[in-house]
Amino acid sequence: MSVRSSSGPWLFVSTLKEQMTTRAVQFVVRKYGQRAGLEQCTPYTLRHTFCHELAVKGVSLDVIAALAGHMTADGRPNIATTAINLFGS
Repeated sequence: MSVRSSSGPWLFVSTLKEQMTTRAVQFVVRKYGQRAGLEQCTPYTLRHTFCHELAVKGVSLDVIAALAGHMTADGRPNIATTAINLFGS
């Protein structure tokens, strides 16, 4: 797979379009996760693990919420959503 550089806001780019589709990102993450020996590797598990590790390291929930994109309608970090995703209901 050839990767081109992009001046756009996208993390994942393709040779065909500036932005990869959601499905294409899922495929790439699963493919390289399997090559690394991680059978259940999905974008969601990577995101959850990232947030969980931040919490374990003592990063505040408002920072984790902002990094996870858990925001309220008025632009503040949604700590309640983050806590549910990290620690269950």
